[in-house]
Amino acid sequence: MTGAKLPPVASRLTTWKRWKKLFPHTLVLSPETGYARDYERDPYEGYSKSAFAFFRIKKSLPHLREKELVLGIEIGGKFRAYPFSVLGKLSSPLEDTLAGKAVKVYFDKDSEEAYAATVTGKRVPGIISYWFVWYSFHPDSTVFHAP
Repeated sequence: MTGAKLPPVASRLTTWKRWKKLFPHTLVLSPETGYARDYERDPYEGYSKSAFAFFRIKKSLPHLREKELVLGIEIGGKFRAYPFSVLGKLSSPLEDTLAGKAVKVYFDKDSEEAYAATVTGKRVPGIISYWFVWYSFHPDSTVFHAP
């Protein structure tokens, strides 16, 4: 499959508590991997709150920190980032249009879960990442602003 472009899939970033409520029969891989790694400890603990970013971006926006969490989606070759700081101030679902297609963006303030769907409810593949990561891969992305 070298050189093949894989289709994007819808993913979800949420709390374990919410996941177990939605999918109570989920199985979890054992931490007994044979490697001496402490799976009880978050290797990125504190990273989200520090000013340090693994790499800098050329485009800085005054209202958007480099490590702001965003939901990034693509529709019809167009990219848009939805900052969590904006989504947290609006009612969910938020209705928007990207590449001429209507989309609804859902955000749960308690679990900080965000995802997008078509008006018919089909999930739109999206990624939750830091702004600097999303922008590095999608420098032509637009950023959603509250009306």
